[in-house]
Amino acid sequence: MKTPAVSPQDAYAALCDYYGADPTRWPEAARTEGARLTALDPAGVATVASEARALAALLSLDAVAAPSAALEARILNTLPRPVAPARRAPLWQRLAAPFGMAAAAAASFALSLVLMPVDFGSGLDPSDAAVEAVLAYTLEDPGAVDLSTADIWGSEPEVQL
Repeated sequence: MKTPAVSPQDAYAALCDYYGADPTRWPEAARTEGARLTALDPAGVATVASEARALAALLSLDAVAAPSAALEARILNTLPRPVAPARRAPLWQRLAAPFGMAAAAAASFALSLVLMPVDFGSGLDPSDAAVEAVLAYTLEDPGAVDLSTADIWGSEPEVQL
């Protein structure tokens, strides 16, 4: 499929749109392309160049005037006023929060001790054969129980006396 041919006027207009109306400010490759397009259609390129120069002149007229003193004063008057810092709180108020948190932590710890169950054990049923084997192995004599023969699914381990 062939791409449509671009007219020299459109190509020169694209260069003007991209680089501006003054060809002396274009990169060397763009100036060479502009000269080639001018040689292909001098009248059409001249029309595009004059339109680009007119647009550039129109855009250069857009100047922003300095703001008046009245406008500056009006803007500055809309700014929020600085607020004076608050008076520092007394020492007892500044220390109330940390000591209050410490008192709450101590009270919750004391309450947890009161409500904790008396049995500080592991919570395992000591009648289980596997539990007995592990407790005997770890707490007393490691050679007293043969863990290789202990069946944790119900049978009693062999205890060597």
